[in-house]
Amino acid sequence: MSLEPTPSLLPTPAVAGYEALRLVGRGSMGAVYAARPVGGSEEVALKVLRVEVLDTAMGLTRFRREHEALRRIDHPGVTRVHEVGQLPDGRHFFAMELLRGKDLERCLDEETPARLAMVERVHEALAPLAAAHAADIVHRDLKPENIFLLDEPRDGVRVKLLDFGIARDLSDAGKKTATGVAVGSPAYMSPEQAAKPKTAGPQTDVWSVGVMLYELLAGELPYDGDSPTAVIVAVCTENHEPLARRSPGAHPKLVALIERCLSKRAVDRPRDAGALEAELGALLADEAVRATLVGVACTPLGRSVPPAAPADVAQAGTISLPNAAVHHAPADTADAEGPRLPPPRPRWGVRAAAVLCLGGVVGALVAAATYDADPEGE
Repeated sequence: MSLEPTPSLLPTPAVAGYEALRLVGRGSMGAVYAARPVGGSEEVALKVLRVEVLDTAMGLTRFRREHEALRRIDHPGVTRVHEVGQLPDGRHFFAMELLRGKDLERCLDEETPARLAMVERVHEALAPLAAAHAADIVHRDLKPENIFLLDEPRDGVRVKLLDFGIARDLSDAGKKTATGVAVGSPAYMSPEQAAKPKTAGPQTDVWSVGVMLYELLAGELPYDGDSPTAVIVAVCTENHEPLARRSPGAHPKLVALIERCLSKRAVDRPRDAGALEAELGALLADEAVRATLVGVACTPLGRSVPPAAPADVAQAGTISLPNAAVHHAPADTADAEGPRLPPPRPRWGVRAAAVLCLGGVVGALVAAATYDADPEGE
């Protein structure tokens, strides 16, 4: 058995109950295949981990954490899991719904979509995020790659929220975590997530949504840098360029909400995704606000960090595991795209970063900072 892009993923279709059809995405921790249940007709996504991954505590913890999060969040905007199982060789897998479309990251890289439509899609992603917060689950890795835009509405939704592999369960008060270890994507990581990971609550996700909204209006990140460490230090110690300066045409009410989301103090942000969903929804219903978004395209997103290698068919998750239910195009057409106008956006990952913020003096210790051009590290 191997993880090569062939149907030989499974020993025999009958053993695991699935016939592997084609590779959707692959990372250092495993692969995702389009498959069909034996005797069935609907295609599913098989998210399969390598055997050696589950030999580590981190790999097995992430597998169980994502399964538990997906099981508990009752919302059509979260990917459905049909089955969790184990292959004869010891590898674990998810059988999940196979989605067709592209993530927000790829959409912004390859197109110049209407600003109003993209802000509306981020607003739609707040509904499943609110359901996660109601279930005491904090995502902790919100970013454009994990906002998936469906080609066709499904179960009344047009957006799916992906990758709960580093989600935090607030109801598990007794869970032990490594002190000072921050996980996530630095450009979207809140100050408290970087400095005190165990304090990350729903307002950490609100910060990440604020970063995405800032990007959509300004075409730039509020905090950037030439390394993961530089980005984290900037997030913890610097003030970002006011959005009103970078996007002078944006409505002041929308600007004010986004700036609140990016408040250094978590208590100054909307309390959770439900509160942000209500506030942003009210603004999108305001004709004066909509008028500043209508007819305006999202500008190509500029970054000062080096670009990553071109994205694969499926984008990867934070710990080098592809998002399970991602299918951008049929295998025979996925590579037939023309050249992208904007350069691919970077995907900084931090495997273990300890960041100490004390009254404007920052001591940053990065135990293992990596730049993964394909999947991202934790």
